[in-house]
Amino acid sequence: MYYHNDTAMREPPYPLVLPGCSEQCLLDNWLSLTAKVVSDDWDKECHSGFPFGLSLNTFAVVVARSVGSIFSVLVVVEIRSVVCPCSSQCPPLLCLK
Repeated sequence: MYYHNDTAMREPPYPLVLPGCSEQCLLDNWLSLTAKVVSDDWDKECHSGFPFGLSLNTFAVVVARSVGSIFSVLVVVEIRSVVCPCSSQCPPLLCLK
């Protein structure tokens, strides 16, 4: 097993010897020595899934509502600017200036 702790890769990796094994450790021996620290549930360990622990359906609903709300606000602002472009006939509440 070799270890490399440099993203620039200027130096070659150095041998890393697992306690209880030689530099050229057999796979079966390596697996038995590391069995206690290797996870059986990768999904749980890596927290794979959608952000904030949401399910796919919940995440999709949150995104759809957020995008819909932003779109609705933009439509209202655009309609107000077309219908009432702040002329003297426009009530102050409808004026965007």
